[in-house]
Amino acid sequence: MMRILKRAAGLVVVAIFTAGTAGAVELRLKWEPGKRYVFEHTTTSAATMVVPGQGEMKSSTDMVQELRHEVSEHEKGAKVTNEITRIRMKTAVGGMQVMEYDSADPAKSGGPMGPMLKPLTEMEFVSIYSRAGRLLEIKGLEDFQGARQFGLGKEQLELMAKQTALLLPEKEVNPGDTWEAEMELPLGPLSEDPAVLKMRLKLAGVKEKGGRKVAEVSMTGDLDMNIKQKGEAVLSLKATRIEGAMDFDLELGQPVRTETTLDFEVRLPAGMNKQEGAPGKLPMKTFSVSRLKAVEDVK
Repeated sequence: MMRILKRAAGLVVVAIFTAGTAGAVELRLKWEPGKRYVFEHTTTSAATMVVPGQGEMKSSTDMVQELRHEVSEHEKGAKVTNEITRIRMKTAVGGMQVMEYDSADPAKSGGPMGPMLKPLTEMEFVSIYSRAGRLLEIKGLEDFQGARQFGLGKEQLELMAKQTALLLPEKEVNPGDTWEAEMELPLGPLSEDPAVLKMRLKLAGVKEKGGRKVAEVSMTGDLDMNIKQKGEAVLSLKATRIEGAMDFDLELGQPVRTETTLDFEVRLPAGMNKQEGAPGKLPMKTFSVSRLKAVEDVK
């Protein structure tokens, strides 16, 4: 009887010390050599500006990018060759001035946006990852300028390569666990300094989706900064809402869907004179979706 009691007590102790790790999952990137990962990124932005004497003027931008990441062996882990294989973009200002570009459509691959966007589909750069999925190095963008006017310059492409790795905790987490991440958002010609986005992430749970085991991650964030030019604040940037969600395929080691909503205001700094009747602020909204379209064998 005593032996049975001791064994039962031992099982209780084991259960207590393992209960905390039950359901723990590891969220880290995996890149399989010999595979090609195809993602589609869609971004919709809208802004409403009040022009004194003219009323509201609305502008919008819709952009779709298809990216291909081809993976090969590397002495440190994996070499990922990144290409933008297609860009579609449409901008409208005041409902009248409309510009369109589509790198896959000869009728829409020129125009004023062509010289700025076409080079993006003619270049490639390389990301080196460790065997544990950590981003080690980005090569091939040293002299690339890109279309900084449309948020597609060198700094933005580097962030695109870093973003998922920055958001992942690179450790085991349980449902309900939270962690923090920080990333710099380059603002192109608008500001000398990047915006610092502070994110709070939470593993909401793990579910079966389409026969796959998927970790559901929720995200919220903060962004509040002064935009400086020549060392002086000329505008302020404050987010009123940053929310997002990520579905991360645990076996594949890749995000299969990520969506983010960013509402923010660009304002004149306190004390700066503004035109009579002008609100002194420009509200903007951005909604982005990234989804994994395919994982293919490299021939």
